[in-house]
Parts: sequence; C-alpha cells; structure tokens
Amino acid sequence: MRSDWTAEGGYRAAQTLIGRGELFTALVMGNDQMALGAMRALHEHRLRIPEDVSVIGFDDISASAFFEPPLTATRQDFGAVGKRSVEYLIT
Repeated sequence: MRSDWTAEGGYRAAQTLIGRGELFTALVMGNDQMALGAMRALHEHRLRIPEDVSVIGFDDISASAFFEPPLTATRQDFGAVGKRSVEYLIT
C-alpha cells in the first residue's frame, strides 16, 4: 500500500487495511514514523502488538525505544549507503 513517510501516513494506511477487512499478522513499514502511526491505528481497533499484529519499522530511531510496546526496527547505516551510492554514480 502506498503512503507518505509520516506517522499520519502510516496511520491512514493501517486504517485503510483494517477498514477493508484485510487479514494480516504483520506490518513492515517504510520507516519508524510510519510504524508509530500504524501502531496507533491498531491500538484504536483493539489489536494487540505483537500478539495480534507484529509491527516492524525501518530506521531504528532512538525514540522507537519509547513506543509502547517498543518498536522492532531494522537499523540502516545511512552514511554507508550514501557513500556507496555516490561511488556507484561516479564509477
């Protein structure tokens, strides 16, 4: 599902899935902010994390430890990714 990279976008995307009656056991979000929004939507629909739905973010921002429950996230070394991207462009 497409969305923007904000908490509100993650919230709207999760609300859309729930509203359609989609069956899912996990959400893998494009970043931690989107995951935070999705977690809110799940909470509003009384879906428990991780018992009913697992939520995975991507960034591993320091604030994710303060989410309830703490967010599982994939850590990315953005400095290394940027360096490698520039190397690919100039070679």
